Amino acid sequence: MVTGPHGVQIRARALLDNGSEASFITETLAQLLHLPRQRTHIPLSGLGAAEAGTALNLVQLSLSSIYEPSFCLKFKALVLPRLTNQLPAREIIEMDLSLFSKLQMADPRFYQPETIDLILGADVYGQVVREGLQRFPQRQILAQNTALGWVISGPTKRSESRRSVSSSINSLVSLHCAAAQDLEGALQRFWEVEEIPPSTRTLRPEDERCVQHFKDTHSRDPDGRYIVRLPISSELPVAAEETRRMSLNILASTERRFLREPELAPLYRDFMMVYEELGHMERVPNSHFQVKRAWYLPHHAVIHASSRKIRVVFDASRRTSQQHCLN
Repeated sequence: MVTGPHGVQIRARALLDNGSEASFITETLAQLLHLPRQRTHIPLSGLGAAEAGTALNLVQLSLSSIYEPSFCLKFKALVLPRLTNQLPAREIIEMDLSLFSKLQMADPRFYQPETIDLILGADVYGQVVREGLQRFPQRQILAQNTALGWVISGPTKRSESRRSVSSSINSLVSLHCAAAQDLEGALQRFWEVEEIPPSTRTLRPEDERCVQHFKDTHSRDPDGRYIVRLPISSELPVAAEETRRMSLNILASTERRFLREPELAPLYRDFMMVYEELGHMERVPNSHFQVKRAWYLPHHAVIHASSRKIRVVFDASRRTSQQHCLN
């Protein structure tokens, strides 16, 4: 769970990489969290000293755990448009998931390819890992305990055909990143960045639709606050079955947490009852369970470490296998 300076919380997918000298965040997640930016100019290099672009912005954010309420790590991350390909590279369907049934996985869907939102580098790696290793020799898999839950590493099966072996070798992912400061070049580029940008700015078609939507639907209440209708996309795909399965998995994880922390169950139940009484949600009739044009929101509890107050977070940023989400 990552938190911005205004209290915005988003459940993101992170990759632990102690081979990286710095931590990184995607441009998309940085915008969703409304993170203030510090301008920088840091050249990046990867495996084989290959150039990997330049980081122009640095942000600060907080990392928390749904399993360890007292854990809260503030750290800085460089902003990049894209971090890596979806990981894992393909869905791991041959793995016996029951091997990990007794572990609190940091990512219950680790076997599904999804976008990486964060890379936690060597600067925070030592603060995240915890004591505890489990080995699964039959699969050459290692499970490491962390403040965020258990993470696993190891090989996946590959087909024995020549074509499959060649393809898998050509698509291996090796992550390593070094951040280097070129002072003279950075100073020159700093002044270039400080130049007044051109007055014209081209908007994407999606941005233009949002601007027009704001013009058409916004108003102001008696206190002067702006009111605008939510922009509902007409291109939202049919994903009721997949989002329902995702939500049930998160619900099962929450119920397992209640077994470990039984005092949370009544607090969670009371919060949801108040939410329903206020009219923010309503019970769905059984006849609507088969509706395809629906989107199920997973939810989980966030506990304030000092007061032990509970807040239920509805995760509208969780993506499907096709990288669609409501946010």
